Amino acid sequence: MLRHGFVGAALCVVAGLLLSAAARSAPPLLLRNPALSQDRIAFLYADDIWVVAREGGEARRLTSVGNVSAGPYFSPDHTQIAYSTSGHGLTDVYVMSADGGVPRRLTWEPTGSRAAGWTPDGKEVLFTSGHASYSDFSDTRRRRGIRPGIASAERRGGQLLG
Repeated sequence: MLRHGFVGAALCVVAGLLLSAAARSAPPLLLRNPALSQDRIAFLYADDIWVVAREGGEARRLTSVGNVSAGPYFSPDHTQIAYSTSGHGLTDVYVMSADGGVPRRLTWEPTGSRAAGWTPDGKEVLFTSGHASYSDFSDTRRRRGIRPGIASAERRGGQLLG
């Protein structure tokens, strides 16, 4: 009787080891920063932007740089996505069509910039930067047309303006 208890315990230990090995071999999916539009969900996986229909289905990768660091952020009209990516030692803000395509760089800051969202009208992308501080938002600088932390993403004639 005691022998059957040892055999059962040994089988449990072997089964536990096999199950834990199988669990370790399948890495978890770390989907980060979900953004919702009317019909899609954009998210980060493996430091790239992916989109999938809200109903589910197969996700489609929009970026292939492997170093997206902020975003994705859908524009208010859900046609564009803003994000930040790190390349050549700097982090800059980009915008691209929500359907995919060639991204357009919006910032060229030597201290780097991180996308933070959109203005309510969808014409400009909000971002943070190491070069702008609270003193940059004074009335004097606004009168001179300087708008730190905002990059134009307006379309005219099908083209994005910067």
